[in-house]
Amino acid sequence: MPAKGWPHSAKNAPRLGPGNEALSFNVYFSFIPTQSTMSIENATTRVGALAGKTGGFGSTLKFVFDEGIVYLDGTGEQTTVSNEDKTAQCTIGMKLSDFNDLLDGSLNPMTAFMTGKFKIEGDMGVAMKLQSLFS
Repeated sequence: MPAKGWPHSAKNAPRLGPGNEALSFNVYFSFIPTQSTMSIENATTRVGALAGKTGGFGSTLKFVFDEGIVYLDGTGEQTTVSNEDKTAQCTIGMKLSDFNDLLDGSLNPMTAFMTGKFKIEGDMGVAMKLQSLFS
């Protein structure tokens, strides 16, 4: 007896569009690599180079990505960067690709925050210091 329903019948196929948040365009195309992919190692190196241009910023901060963590300790004279999962005064969770876009300047930090591309936990004042650290 032939199977009934989707995928055998277009009538029962899932629909993309408003009201169907369970399905996403990204699900179908997430296997396609993008040119803006960045590894956690590259992110750590890049943040370290930026942080090395300035002194300490008086706080600790942690970026949390699916791929790993970038931890900044700016409590000393120089900011140190590592991949350690330590407690921080401020934690920012986001996608590594969005972080890359922020560093490249193609994503505005305020727009990214307002559209939910990253979440901040802890001291918001520490997050505000990032502009001077990464400029």
